[in-house]
Amino acid sequence: AVDQILMRKEAYSVGENVEVSFYNPTGARVWIGVYPASSDPSNLQGSTAAWSWPCGTRTCTGTDQYLTDGTFELSVREGEWRVYMMRDMTYPYSSVAYSDLFIVAPSTPNPTTAPPTAQPTSKPTTAPPTNPPTPLATTAMPTPRPSPLPTQNPTPQPSAPPSASPTSFPTSFPTVGETQSYAELQSRIAELEDIIKQMEDDGCTV
Repeated sequence: AVDQILMRKEAYSVGENVEVSFYNPTGARVWIGVYPASSDPSNLQGSTAAWSWPCGTRTCTGTDQYLTDGTFELSVREGEWRVYMMRDMTYPYSSVAYSDLFIVAPSTPNPTTAPPTAQPTSKPTTAPPTNPPTPLATTAMPTPRPSPLPTQNPTPQPSAPPSASPTSFPTSFPTVGETQSYAELQSRIAELEDIIKQMEDDGCTV
């Protein structure tokens, strides 16, 4: 059997006690101290971070300093450490066994999980648009105008009423010398008589 120093775990939080187990088969007088992990096991110098007799305190005496095995706790500050078991009572000390490296560090808080968002109790209201959409421009359809109905029986209007009577009389009558023949003269006389008669019928006097 050999001397041993065992740790319950490799990492501790600041303020958490470090649990140490030891085996001292020969039953020699030993003491247990905590030194930086980089220390030389055969030349331990400086102050310890913590120490105890095998009984777990610094006050035990007699046979409690010669225990062959046991477990106790030590309070150790933040850092990287090893636990050493020593029989040597003369400084600098030389260890007969030492533990694996262990770490004391601030605890990492667990991430806070936000509670789930409560489900809405009512349906969301959709706000109306601030500006109503502009309707598309439409071209107005032309209103058909009915064509005027044709007059079934148009009455032609005379451009001017007929003269009731001629407005003038012949200014001269043909002379005998101007006629070329007696027959022609007779024809002119007959025409003249017709004109005079027409004028008399129309109320004119000669």
